[in-house]
Amino acid sequence: MLKTKHDQAIAMPTSSTLDGYNIQFTGTFQDTQAGMTALVKSHGATIGTKAVFSLLIASKLEFDLSTNKILQANKKGVSIVGEMFLYDCIINHKKQNEDHYRLDD
Repeated sequence: MLKTKHDQAIAMPTSSTLDGYNIQFTGTFQDTQAGMTALVKSHGATIGTKAVFSLLIASKLEFDLSTNKILQANKKGVSIVGEMFLYDCIINHKKQNEDHYRLDD
């Protein structure tokens, strides 16, 4: 299902759906991090720095291992969501409720 959603999101025309998000990635995804970066930028997001970001897209493994980025996001109160959040936002042309995609539940 994740692969299917990724493929659907990749096929969507560019948009401003993710406008306002300053995103960082940690982990392994359906695409390379460079590919994921290109995807979110094509839908209006900016890429955050290690020190400044408003949303962390993480793999379950990274979350479970409590890596430095995970710890930093928790300390800053930044939402940590799985990659499905991005795909659903892009496919549905609107921001989804982050609470449904959080890895910190």
